[in-house]
Order: sequence, then structure tokens, then C-alpha cells
Amino acid sequence: MENINKKTILITGGAGFIGSQLAKKLTEGGYGIVIADRLKEGNSLKKTRLEKFLNPEKYKFYNLELNNSADLKKIFTENQFDVICHLAAKTNLEPDSEVYNKMNILGTIGVFEMAKEFKVPKVVFASSSMVYGDNIKLPFSESHATDHPLSIYAATKKFDEVLAYTYHYLCKIKMVGLRFFTTYGPWGRPETSISRFTDMIAKGETIEIHNFGKIKRDFSYVDDIVCGITAALEKDLSYELINLGSGQSVELTKIINLIEKNLGLKAKKKFVKMQSGDLKATWADITKAKELLGYHPATTIEQGIKKFVEWYREYNRY
Repeated sequence: MENINKKTILITGGAGFIGSQLAKKLTEGGYGIVIADRLKEGNSLKKTRLEKFLNPEKYKFYNLELNNSADLKKIFTENQFDVICHLAAKTNLEPDSEVYNKMNILGTIGVFEMAKEFKVPKVVFASSSMVYGDNIKLPFSESHATDHPLSIYAATKKFDEVLAYTYHYLCKIKMVGLRFFTTYGPWGRPETSISRFTDMIAKGETIEIHNFGKIKRDFSYVDDIVCGITAALEKDLSYELINLGSGQSVELTKIINLIEKNLGLKAKKKFVKMQSGDLKATWADITKAKELLGYHPATTIEQGIKKFVEWYREYNRY
């Protein structure tokens, strides 16, 4: 195992849902942390995450877009990194390819180029379960084909994986791609399903349930995912693609029932057809993560939803 304790890590997307909680864990472990993220006017959640999780004396922050090569290079000229954790990405399912091009393609190329130019030996980067596309084999294994992505977002994540291998092969940079499944928990993004459903049920609004309720997801609690990322940063791996999920697939209707139970409210439901570009089911085979990372998710879906709803009540003073 590599010992990265006391070393310096760049976290792109470090003010985001996963990135901010990873930064908290790493600063508590004594690592030097530099965060690169874009704080736009009105995005109070990102600012609040940083204030909540991090001592301002324990990290450096750069407010920038990753596709701005001059700003990105400034970070590397002012700091020396032992590892990069590249989490910044555009994640929503949107038809506009330009936003994905800027963030997920040009941003990733920029980060990998800086790793090459400044001789950073290792990059851990975020991929997604969406790369499995129209694969119908369950659970999803890293050995399964990922040649038919169903959305622009998924295609950009597949691109990142292929690009990472090229930089690994040509530049001898260690590359570890983590295929995140549906991550949830306190401080999560408002547009994700659990966050959105909880808010709408609390407000008495009607929730739309896609594919007429026939959707299953591998919901992964954020604390478990952060432990998996930390292990990926620490382990001596050359080039790997690794699933990070709970290892279980849960029907969306069960999630809604758990939210109802913890809120003490009944949801108003509208069943609609499948959203274009989405997957009917996700389920992570986490055998590889267990073997290579010692990854063992500890939070059940019942525990996770309870913690999330408790946070929602406190954050929204509900």
C-alpha cells in the first residue's frame, strides 16, 4: 500500500456532494488538500458544504472552470501534488451536448494534461454506472461490455475511461476510475431522485415515477463511497476500473415508501414512461472493490434514508 499520509491531494469538484465529504475525511487524516471547483452566484449549497465540513485553514480553494487551461495551470504552478482526485463533472441527463463537452471532456483532458506536464504520479477519477448502457446482465461487472451508452453523459464517462488508459500507457500515470452508482445522503444534490422525492413529498407536490414504477437502483450511501475513494487513493494500483456501489438493487417504490415512513406523510404519485437515456436497473457487482480496496459498504438503505430525512428536516427547518 502507498502511504499518502501528509501528502497533497487536488480534489476537483471538492465543493460538491461527494467531494466536500471526501475533503473532510482527508483533512482529518492529515492530508494537504487543494480544492478546485466553480462557485457560481446563488449556489449556496456548495458554499455551505465547505463551511460545514472544512476548517478554512486546512485547505486551499480555487474558484474556476476546469476547461480554462490558464486557470487550471495556475493551480499546478502554485502547488505540488502527489495525487489528483478528479470528481468534477456535469451529471444531469440533459440534451445539450455542449455542457458535457466543456466539463466532462475538455475538463478531464485538462486535468490529465496537467498530471502529465507536472509529473503527478496518480489520478483517481469519477466514472459512472451509466457506462453500462444497454447491458442487461445483472449485477453489472467490470468485465461487461460498455460499448453502448444511452446518454451523452454516459458517453463522456466512457470517453474519460478510455482517455485515462491512454495517459496511463503513454505517460505511465497510475489511473483508477471509480464507477459510482446512485450516491445519496445528507448534503446531496437537490436534483437527485431521493432529494427531489423527499422535498416534493414534504411540500405535498406530486412526484413522477418513471417506467411506471418498474425501476431499480443500486443506492449507495455517501459515507461508504467516500471510504471507497479513500482506499483507491491509498492503494498501489496501476490502471483499474472499479464499481463502487452498495451491491444491492432496490426498487424505487421501496425508496418512496421509506421516505414516506420517515417523513410521516403519504406521497402523491404519478406513474409515467421511461425517461430517455435512463437505465431500467442498476446493480453493482462489488467483488473487485472488495478485493482491491477492502471496500465493504456498511449502511443499509433503511439506515441511509433515515439519516437523509433527518438531515433534510434540520437543513430545511421542516
